[in-house]
Amino acid sequence: IMGMKNILCYGDSNAFGLEAETLERYCETERWSGILSSLLKNEYNVIEDGLCDRNAFLKNEKGSEYCAQENLSPCLNNYSNIDIIVLALGTNDLQFAYNFDEEVLKTGLLNLINIVKNYNTNTKIIIIPPVKLKNDVISGYFGYQFNEISVMRSDKTFYLHKEIAQQNNCYYFDFNNRLDLYES
Repeated sequence: IMGMKNILCYGDSNAFGLEAETLERYCETERWSGILSSLLKNEYNVIEDGLCDRNAFLKNEKGSEYCAQENLSPCLNNYSNIDIIVLALGTNDLQFAYNFDEEVLKTGLLNLINIVKNYNTNTKIIIIPPVKLKNDVISGYFGYQFNEISVMRSDKTFYLHKEIAQQNNCYYFDFNNRLDLYES
């Protein structure tokens, strides 16, 4: 929309708005990106680009669209100007099928930040870490993808997201702790 600033909400099923119990998409007034759009409707154009099963840092056997490392640059090139990008990714990388560790997260997050900065050095970046996994994920619908190791990995990632955001002049917002907002 002419004259409005653009916010790209880029991420996985949490950015898509997947309701885990029904496997349906939350309606626009219930998903966080839709609420954001409603709150900012006169000032910002909110673009939703969430994809179920999208990984942040690791290759996904479903293809390049499902891997932010491969898909983010082409996605950004589809738009003439993104003023703010919200990177809300990382849950799928915690699946036990992937070899995920702290080094993968550090390198991967820095790569995503650099992709955005190469697109436009003026684009503001907001990093949102994944939803913290709890042990009930193991016995729930997604138990075939997550185990105790996934939960343990989840616990160890949050401080890294925040640290990398701070070191790279990015904003940081943790949905797990809504008061944890870091502004560079």
